[in-house]
Amino acid sequence: MTLDYTNKGKVKIFMYKYINKMLSKLPIDMNGSARTPAAGHFFSARCTRQDTQTALAFTCTRVQAPDKDNY
Repeated sequence: MTLDYTNKGKVKIFMYKYINKMLSKLPIDMNGSARTPAAGHFFSARCTRQDTQTALAFTCTRVQAPDKDNY
């Protein structure tokens, strides 16, 4: 890990050596690109319990700006 304090009041963190070490251990046939690390079928499958879906959907709408009642 490299910490760069060049700019006063800021720090940049680089982990190039660590990342390159991890990448060097991957199988040769694992190359290419992807927009997400998840498998393609992950987003098309239903991954929720139907009995909790309504409550969870409602709760997720309160994350951005919760008020006193939401707490």
